Parts: sequence; C-alpha cells; structure tokens
Amino acid sequence: MPTRFEVKREMGAWLEEVRLWDSFSTWTFEHPVTVAGAMHQAREHVHLLENRVNGWDFPPPSQRNGWGYVQDPQLMLPRKCVEAFVGVEEGGVGGLVHVHALVGGVESLKADCGNHAVSLNDQVKQFWKGHEPFTCCMKHAWPRGIARVFDYDPTKGAAYYVGKYITKRLAEWELVGFPAHPQTTLDTHGVRVYNGVRVGERK
Repeated sequence: MPTRFEVKREMGAWLEEVRLWDSFSTWTFEHPVTVAGAMHQAREHVHLLENRVNGWDFPPPSQRNGWGYVQDPQLMLPRKCVEAFVGVEEGGVGGLVHVHALVGGVESLKADCGNHAVSLNDQVKQFWKGHEPFTCCMKHAWPRGIARVFDYDPTKGAAYYVGKYITKRLAEWELVGFPAHPQTTLDTHGVRVYNGVRVGERK
C-alpha cells in the first residue's frame, strides 16, 4: 500500500499534467462557513473569473447560461474557459475553513495589483451592496475575505502542496470548469492535448 507521501506526490504530478495553470490562490472567509459552503463559493468565484476573462457583465446568476448571458448580443460567441482545481480544508486552529486553488485560463488577469489601500472591509462592502467585485486584480476580486494570489510557478511546487487534499480527512477537492468526461488525446505532433490545451506548451 502506498504511503501518504507517495499518494500526495502522485496527485501533484497528475495536477501538473491536467493543464497549464496561471495562478495559485488562497481564499479565506471573514465569517464562519462550512466546507460545503466554501466549495460552493469557490465555484462561484471561478465562474466570476471566467466572466472577467470573457468581458461579461455582472448580472445575477439566474441570467447566466453556458455561453454568456441571455440578454447579451454576443451570446453565441465561443467562451474562453477558466478551469480550476479547488481544495477546501478546515484549519488546525479553531477549525477555520480556507481554500487553495490552482486556476488556468486567467493569463489575461492580473494576480495582484499591489494596491494596499483596498481593505477587506472595502471588498466585502462592495459585494454585499450588490456591486461588481473589484476589477483591478484577482486578489481584490475575492469578496468573502482575505485572498493571496500569485502567478503560478511550477518550480515552487504548488501543485504538490495542494495534492495533500487527497489524503486529508477534513478536506474536499474538486475540478471546476472541466467537462464531465474530459478526454486526453495526442495531436499530430505527439503533444498531449487535454480539453483543448496542449500540455507542455503555452498557447
């Protein structure tokens, strides 16, 4: 039977091959939330990032379908997909829940604008007043608490770090934005193609 370390190592290696990641994020919550609730909010945030990438507005979710928004004149334009690995766990002190995420398809968005004048209170007020979350960067776009967002660097081992979720008892993980039955193929040059992304080669 493989050890926990071996399982995490294999999970990390698999995540490195799933797709080319653009950012590594940690999302926290200002108020207590369950693991299931955190996962739901993480999914919604990935959808918001996809809307940003595609230049869509910020209507309520009921107005959104798989291609855009029902009132959008550009409804039939192919969308650019944002895909993520999301892991949610309870912290060791006080059991506070937080999220780690690898996100791909957001190369056009800035990870951190560096503006320290934007406070957590500003972000939360913006969201609860029904306004669009801040658009300056992905760090300030997270409206639920404090976020740390970095450009993904495969040499720093983030995929292997989040691989721990497969062995933790109080944790859940999920692939968000991927098709229900993703297919791995080889293109004509023998390069692995996963969900339209050529692994090992940035578009």
